Amino acid sequence: MESKIKIQNQNKELIKHLYNVVINGRKWDELPNMISKKYTNEKGHKGVRAFKKDISDVINIFPDALWAIEKLISEDNNVVVRQTIKKTHKKIPGNNSISHDTMYSQGYVIYTLENGKIFDSEILMNAPAFSQQPAHIPKPLDEPSSNVYFVDRFIVPIEAYSEFMKKMSLSRNIIKKLPGFIKDEVMINDENDNTVKVITIALWKNLEHFENAKERAFEEYKKVNFDPKTFTQRLGIQRVREVYKSYEE
Repeated sequence: MESKIKIQNQNKELIKHLYNVVINGRKWDELPNMISKKYTNEKGHKGVRAFKKDISDVINIFPDALWAIEKLISEDNNVVVRQTIKKTHKKIPGNNSISHDTMYSQGYVIYTLENGKIFDSEILMNAPAFSQQPAHIPKPLDEPSSNVYFVDRFIVPIEAYSEFMKKMSLSRNIIKKLPGFIKDEVMINDENDNTVKVITIALWKNLEHFENAKERAFEEYKKVNFDPKTFTQRLGIQRVREVYKSYEE
């Protein structure tokens, strides 16, 4: 038990160092000590270069972007981070439409570690990617009474469609039993001869229930030896995940 707690604490410290020193300090030379060669991003790229590219894509657009950890949970070999990315518009001479407004993007990242290195990560960001807020405090995504919508968008090769739908049915049966689940919907577009577009939307009572459900779902997946990320990569399925909340006037 002490060994398990020690590993969890080590994993938490690694993630804190990743955010506070490596990413915010742009200390990319430290990444080989933190990222496994097995690490694979959503596009199938591997290793340190794949991890750095996902971060650099944001920095290339917003050079002053800074990452903050709002909440951090470590369990088994997973570390869940609620993060805020902050950037400030730069004033462009002669262009009055660009201000110094501070912008924020909030969401969650689930890191999976093995032997002290990150070998998997799953990003869940709210939409739109950046929202304008007062510079002194970010607007929280999770208000106690607000429902959240977990949206998955898939492009499935036609030859993988049958196997994909069986696994999707397994996943739906698992989440429907979890606290806070309200309902879900599945929509398909099969007009293309080579692929099928699938959208799933799960409605949760609030973000706290959604967060807890993700951890519970991973536990259930392990029991049946199902790894969603490996499954989609093996079948060449493209996936985009987003978290939305209801719009109120």
